[in-house]
Amino acid sequence: METWRLADPQYIDFTPTRVEEAIIKFRRMQEQGLSSWKYPEAFVECAKALGPEEMGKFEEWLVCPQGPPSTDCVDVSVFSTQNEETHKQLVAEAGKLQIIDEDEKTQE
Repeated sequence: METWRLADPQYIDFTPTRVEEAIIKFRRMQEQGLSSWKYPEAFVECAKALGPEEMGKFEEWLVCPQGPPSTDCVDVSVFSTQNEETHKQLVAEAGKLQIIDEDEKTQE
């Protein structure tokens, strides 16, 4: 690839071989109006020539573009415990409800 062409911020007619180039190409495709429902195909297009190590970096970027979270983040397992307790409570309440098994389509 002629690297001088990358100076054009709208140039996307290249095949990335490094993770930096793949990210640049994807972001440029977004800027040119790439629909979100076409993201999977765009990811494949951007990563098709990446080696295993570069592919791993690209996958890591896809999952967490801002990098790994800092150590002072909230532990999400707290939310899982709270959600489980709420779920159990709702299931118990639903079990107490009277279920009406009537269907207006059946003739009596």
